[in-house]
Amino acid sequence: MPLRTFSRLNFSGLPAIQLRNLARYAGMASVKYIARMPQQRKLAVLTAFVKAQEITALDDAVDVFDMLILDIIREAKKTGQKKDSGH
Repeated sequence: MPLRTFSRLNFSGLPAIQLRNLARYAGMASVKYIARMPQQRKLAVLTAFVKAQEITALDDAVDVFDMLILDIIREAKKTGQKKDSGH
């Protein structure tokens, strides 16, 4: 499945806990076991795994962005304080 197609999938009908459980299951199962699954089950498990990884990556990116913004604000405040004190 191309990435563009994957990003268009609608997961709103799947409870978040079920998505997490399927993703966790995929992360613990062996490749051989997943390969032997029926096609629909394999697709569901692997799709849930990829979606969960996508969510985690996005959360991590937002956290890094927040840290960068905080650093920029701190530096701007320091610079402003130095200018105000005449240094």
